[in-house]
Amino acid sequence: ACGKQEFLVEHVELYDVLSIFENMLYECQRGYNIHQNGSDDGQQDRPICAGGTFNKIAEHLVGRIKNAVQDYRTKSSFEEKFNIVIREEIRVYIETPSEKKGIMVLDTDGTLTEAAQQLLIPQVKARLVEEFGTQDIGGQTFESLFDEFSQNIQYINLSDAVPHKRQKTGS
Repeated sequence: ACGKQEFLVEHVELYDVLSIFENMLYECQRGYNIHQNGSDDGQQDRPICAGGTFNKIAEHLVGRIKNAVQDYRTKSSFEEKFNIVIREEIRVYIETPSEKKGIMVLDTDGTLTEAAQQLLIPQVKARLVEEFGTQDIGGQTFESLFDEFSQNIQYINLSDAVPHKRQKTGS
């Protein structure tokens, strides 16, 4: 059962609201002109992109609405990170010397072998739990998302994860 979540707007004076709004617009318009120390380079406007503007608005609103949270954990971001982590784990496995190695990592079509899946999927899961936590992501449980992607791994071409050594051209 979903309970009703109340969001209380912090009491602020109209002057403060206008000041916050003005600051937000300034940061959107002058975004790439503002250095990390907060100083403005005084050059021609270099505004932030549309996505950055949206994030800037959300950032300022979250600062004024109690109990509001920005959550960037989505199915799309999970999928992207899953694909990155599996490639990193393949590289680590291949590049780390070990006497226990002896399994083929990729099939001829560039997909992960069954043996490699058994070896690498638990490590991928541990890294994703570390980054995303085990709470729901985009309305799905972590477990269901992870299972969805790990069960479909046989359809992903991972040949780009294997470092290719350059062939020496003879003289």
